[in-house]
Amino acid sequence: MKRVENRPFPVYQGTAGRLGLFEPPLAAEIVHFYGGVAAFLMTIEKISIAPERPSTREGAVRTVKEMRILIEQCRQTISHLDKFSREAFNRLKVYTSIPREQLAALAGNMERNAQTY
Repeated sequence: MKRVENRPFPVYQGTAGRLGLFEPPLAAEIVHFYGGVAAFLMTIEKISIAPERPSTREGAVRTVKEMRILIEQCRQTISHLDKFSREAFNRLKVYTSIPREQLAALAGNMERNAQTY
C-alpha cells in the first residue's frame, strides 16, 4: 500500500484562508469534512503498518483488539463521509439550477461579506 503524503489535500490547504468567503455553517462543514478524511487516512495508515509479531498470546489479543478499534473507526468515518457527500451533492444540484448571473451575484455578496470580517 502506498503511503499517503503529509499533505493529501494541497488545494484545500492552499485555499483554506479563503473559507471566510462562505457562510459560516458551510465553512464549518468543509473543515469538518476534510478533517474527517484526514483522520480516516491516518487510521488506514495505522492499519497498513504491520505490527510486530506479538510474542505472547496476550500481545496477540491486544493487537487484534487495536485493529478492530481502528477498523470500526474506519467504518464510522466512511458512513459519516457518505452522508456528508450525499448532502453536499444535493446542495450542489440546487446551485446548478440557479442561473449563472445569480450565482455571480451571490459570489459578489460572499466576497463583500468576507471583507467585513
